Amino acid sequence: SILFLSPSNWPEPNATAAGIRTMSLLRHFSAPSSSSSTSLGSVHFGCGAKIPESLHTVDESNTIHWHQIEPNRSGKMKTLLRDIQNDHGPISAVVFDRFYAEEAFSFRIREICPDALLVLDMQDIHSLRLGRQCLVEETDRHRNKNTSNRSMRMTKKLMDKVMEFDPSLLNSTGSKRREKAYDTFLR
Repeated sequence: SILFLSPSNWPEPNATAAGIRTMSLLRHFSAPSSSSSTSLGSVHFGCGAKIPESLHTVDESNTIHWHQIEPNRSGKMKTLLRDIQNDHGPISAVVFDRFYAEEAFSFRIREICPDALLVLDMQDIHSLRLGRQCLVEETDRHRNKNTSNRSMRMTKKLMDKVMEFDPSLLNSTGSKRREKAYDTFLR
């Protein structure tokens, strides 16, 4: 099984680019696979907000399982994770839709699903969005230079961290570089 988690946003394919991409990923993973070795089994999406009625019309094939999950409600979260695994098999991968989702849910995922691959979906990094917005505003209006510089510094700092990250460090043991990579990206 694969589980997508968001603390506050359901995918809105008719409203946002992130919603379109998220629904595309959900549909991709829920489509029947021609090879059983590439299939992750069932697809689940959990969110802290109330499930909107419109969500069921988005999933015409009814292959995506929707769950309302309250962040930091450990008993409910444990029960949900165990129910998914009992009904659909082990959770092989968990996709967090933003840093906030990783902070809200990952400690429980690591406890209940220690073998699951944890993925941080970076489609919606707000500092990049702010940077693009400020560049457009600066180009169009030649104003607001302080906000643009601050936003660009924040974006540059984040991109530097992303570019420095070496996944091979995660396999080494006891190295200071591994600890730095772990602290920076996996907390």
